[in-house]
Amino acid sequence: MEPCSKCFEAKSAPSKTLRWNEIKSDQKFTDSAIIMKLNSTYRIDGFSFCLKEAAGFKAIKGVNFYVNTIQGMDLAEMKNNWAIWKKVQHIKVDYEEHPFPYNWKVNVPLPVTASNILIEFQTVNLSR
Repeated sequence: MEPCSKCFEAKSAPSKTLRWNEIKSDQKFTDSAIIMKLNSTYRIDGFSFCLKEAAGFKAIKGVNFYVNTIQGMDLAEMKNNWAIWKKVQHIKVDYEEHPFPYNWKVNVPLPVTASNILIEFQTVNLSR
């Protein structure tokens, strides 16, 4: 069920770049995360994203990307059930060195299959 590098090299197929708006069917925001239900199941081998400065006294110090392949589950149920999520990637953000906006292109070591995506933001409080 889990991909291995030998199988991936043998069955490598060309990939296509898609925008989030093209593949998501629904999304839910929490205080520290975005949960997206996709309109189909996709093989993900990389992603790019841009973070912009938010108002307030918090800064992003890390971003975690999670996926699952469960279809037909409500977003509210997914939000409260961390056992269904598989962590794909962690990106460390040095908010003191990176000017806004943060732009990244991330390649996943091995492609993952996803029907839902959770992006969790780790924040730190800044002094006034």
